[in-house]
Amino acid sequence: MLTLLATIYGRENTLLLVLVMLIDISIANVVIAFTGGISNPFSTILLLFVVVAVLLLNWLPALIILVASISGQIAQLWGHQWLSVADHSGHAMGPEFTAHAQGMVISFVIAAMIIWVSSLWLKQRWQRSQQVAQALRERQLRDEQLLTIGSAAAQLAHDLATPIQTMQLLHEELIEQAPYADWQTLDTELTKIGHSLAQWRQTADDVRSGRRHRLSVEQLSQQIRQLLRVVSPQTLAQWQLDNATLKQSLVCDRTLIPAIANLIINAHEASPEREIDVKITTKNNFLYWHITNQTQHVDSLANNLGFSLQKSDKGSGAGAVISHATIERHHGQVSWNWHNGIAITKIRLPLSPANNIG
Repeated sequence: MLTLLATIYGRENTLLLVLVMLIDISIANVVIAFTGGISNPFSTILLLFVVVAVLLLNWLPALIILVASISGQIAQLWGHQWLSVADHSGHAMGPEFTAHAQGMVISFVIAAMIIWVSSLWLKQRWQRSQQVAQALRERQLRDEQLLTIGSAAAQLAHDLATPIQTMQLLHEELIEQAPYADWQTLDTELTKIGHSLAQWRQTADDVRSGRRHRLSVEQLSQQIRQLLRVVSPQTLAQWQLDNATLKQSLVCDRTLIPAIANLIINAHEASPEREIDVKITTKNNFLYWHITNQTQHVDSLANNLGFSLQKSDKGSGAGAVISHATIERHHGQVSWNWHNGIAITKIRLPLSPANNIG
């Protein structure tokens, strides 16, 4: 009864639950001792506390309850003489009955241990299934957000195509009419937009047709650098990679290029020094990217960076979410670490089986 009340009103208090269960176990052992002792078949009720402890508590407090339940039965077996009020009370034991009682206690111990282990195993399996279900729900939510972002981006690219073409034609006419004017800034911006739209069409075609390309690390890094020069020329990066790494290859579609480029741009924008290091290595058939930048502080929202959209005055983190999802779709992983004012973006991608390009 005490355990039931504690479960209802103090379930979060582990110490209270353990103390109440120990009290109930003690009371149950006293009642059993004076109503037949070891011979009382109702001693199996102590197994109920073992199950309840495993369900409500962690493994260590549950182990304490298991030991307490077993200790109560052993104490009754060892103390049957002083528990006996008189020989005719039914507590005195002969040799045969003592052997029978010992067998009952041994069977109780074995049953209690089996129940504790099996219940703990089932609880852990259930917790893991809950974690998997939660991860699936979060991924489904993220996929829905990405689908919405992708649909909006596709519509925007379609709507911008005609105005951009018109602006390019007008720009060419202006150059012809005023060839000595400085049109470099406008030309650069139009080139960026045109390059982005062309890349979007190529990426959309790859995704729609499920087409993938086998690229060497050198080709991949060159395309990423080219994209950075066009869309973010102010991004300064020190690249570190050796000739052996350049010859490795991986299979991917075009979405991987802007995904990695976006992570590099994010690192550059977060760095007060405006210069970052990009190191590319290979190990055990995996390609590793380490993007290192300085950072003044780490926002509390950064712990969920790349996993979900966030509310922040610096943005929603949509780019990191899209990049993270793209790299995962290529069977890769991405993570962020912060230490002593240094932020490191780690990317791991599988290399293709025939990964060496001669």
